[in-house]
Amino acid sequence: MTRFVLPLLLLTTLGCERLELTPEPEVDAGVMVDGGTSRPRFVTTAIDGGFLTIAQATDEVNFIAFDLDHAEEAPFIDEKWDVAFRRQRVRLRGGANGDGGVSAMPLVDAGFSEVTVAPDAGYLVDLPDGPDDNTEPDTVFENAETWYSYNPMTHVLTPRSIVYVVKSDEGQFFKVSLGAYYDKAGTPAVLELRWAKVMAP
Repeated sequence: MTRFVLPLLLLTTLGCERLELTPEPEVDAGVMVDGGTSRPRFVTTAIDGGFLTIAQATDEVNFIAFDLDHAEEAPFIDEKWDVAFRRQRVRLRGGANGDGGVSAMPLVDAGFSEVTVAPDAGYLVDLPDGPDDNTEPDTVFENAETWYSYNPMTHVLTPRSIVYVVKSDEGQFFKVSLGAYYDKAGTPAVLELRWAKVMAP
């Protein structure tokens, strides 16, 4: 596989804690776009004491997966990822979706900057599919507190004001918010993920 270089050493400082994200020098190259060129599935930049990741989750069949601890893409089949995306679907590697122990707690109407310490209880894992109109697992991002609202008349998906505190497979805590579903051209499933490390409870 071809790989690309992430140019920056990403740092987050929270109190006396410092998270040094030094991704592998190379990550999976990405997906093919018009003209046969390639673009990365995830592009991460440092912003406002945290990170902004653009996820190309446009594939209707396959999930793309992200490792929060190391700020890099991870193969969906391997035991390294924390969150995975396919269109509007979001999975955690815990519960029904693996043995990573990844869990999350949704904080409805919480301001992103206001969340600095992880809650000490109330974390949820993805569950097997229950009695509903699909065969997808009942996930924290879509069933506990769905990260989006959907207008069936306009077929427009709008992110809700929710911050999810995610406990990663390495036992670190991150606040995660989905801020957009469409890119500037209106392409769906180009997810804007805002996230940062928070202090443990």
